[in-house]
Amino acid sequence: MDHSIKHDDLMNKLAAHLRANGDRMVWEDMQLGPSGSPRPDVYTLMKSYMHPLPTAYECKISIADFRSDVTSGKWQKYFEFAGAVFFCTPKGLVQKSDIPNGCGLIWFYPDSGTFKTIKGPTLGRVTLPQAALLKLLIDGLKRLQVPERRSWEQEHRMMQQLRRRIGDEVSRLPPEQAER
Repeated sequence: MDHSIKHDDLMNKLAAHLRANGDRMVWEDMQLGPSGSPRPDVYTLMKSYMHPLPTAYECKISIADFRSDVTSGKWQKYFEFAGAVFFCTPKGLVQKSDIPNGCGLIWFYPDSGTFKTIKGPTLGRVTLPQAALLKLLIDGLKRLQVPERRSWEQEHRMMQQLRRRIGDEVSRLPPEQAER
């Protein structure tokens, strides 16, 4: 079975998938507290005052990385900031029986680019520390601004390249075609 997707690609695709409904806020690779605190690959809060369900997602593209996290208990640290923890892997990398009790499993299907929940997590209640909420708010807003800026800059560069290319193509046309 080919599991050739890169970790960051899987993380980005999962985040985009989770954002698609618009029912949650999504952060990627966000440290949830001070130095040494958990840093899930993807972290979400439902847009609900009563039931925000903070959820941490760990993306694993190799069985060795998955086993290392499970053996070390890294995933247990997420429960300080999350009421649910999911592992996300390419289809078939791990099975339901490999997942620690209480955690969920999501498979990514590379052929179709889709995700499927294979095992749901046990949902717990967690009260996020005020410092964590402020960090999510401040860092989250900062991260939102950067892609917009990059997007504008990328669009501007693309337009410049397109103008140059079209200008070059027009300059090569015979005069009677360039006037049209």
